[in-house]
Amino acid sequence: MLTELFLAGRYLKPRRSAVSLITVLSILGVTLGVAVLIVVLAVMTGFTDLMKEKLIETQAHFQVRPLYGGVIYDPDEAVKAVEAAGGRGAPVLESPVIVQLGKSLDPRVIMFGTSAENLLKFGIFKADTLKEGKLSLDRGEIVISEDMARRWNVRVGSKLLLHTQQRLTRLVDFKPEGGVELNRNASAYLPAEFVVSGIYSVGKYDFDRTFLFVGSDDAADLLTLPWGAATAIFGWGPDPFDQKELIGKVR
Repeated sequence: MLTELFLAGRYLKPRRSAVSLITVLSILGVTLGVAVLIVVLAVMTGFTDLMKEKLIETQAHFQVRPLYGGVIYDPDEAVKAVEAAGGRGAPVLESPVIVQLGKSLDPRVIMFGTSAENLLKFGIFKADTLKEGKLSLDRGEIVISEDMARRWNVRVGSKLLLHTQQRLTRLVDFKPEGGVELNRNASAYLPAEFVVSGIYSVGKYDFDRTFLFVGSDDAADLLTLPWGAATAIFGWGPDPFDQKELIGKVR
């Protein structure tokens, strides 16, 4: 008999019952401890995998941005460079906005300007992501999250007003000697009005609470940029956890 089996049999079946009880309790203690450890590790591993999945679904693998927060006026060239390096890219317009409903304002929102095709093509929206309405980003249409719909008490077909810092700051000029004055050369200011076309939920709290989607042309108008411009190129590669070679080629 192997030494290990001999020792196990000797102590699992001793001549004295008291020692047997102590042995059983010791084995149960170790068994329960290992079982709890395995369960905790399994739960944490599953949670980590879920978070990775949600991050990959809602974020680009990498981003191409202009230096010093500028604007990409010809994003097609950057998209071609990403594709030539073996990745996939899409121009986007991203900026904080202020949502107005009646006399209340909500500044805790980020506008994401793109097309519905890009949202589906790059996996940001899945088949079950849209909860109400339709994924439409035509002129004057907006897609918001379930969290926003509850927060603002709106539904599909409701109207929202959007303000951007680019348009608001054009209303005043800073005097050289200090202070501000009304910019008399600025045209009359009106916020942009949108109709809720769809309500989504990706199941990631911070994303659902923050991002709303409009069409690229509407986003460019809100940011006072020419149509076709972009604030960044969102890129996706074959392996989201190994981007070194791809990013080196894009750079």
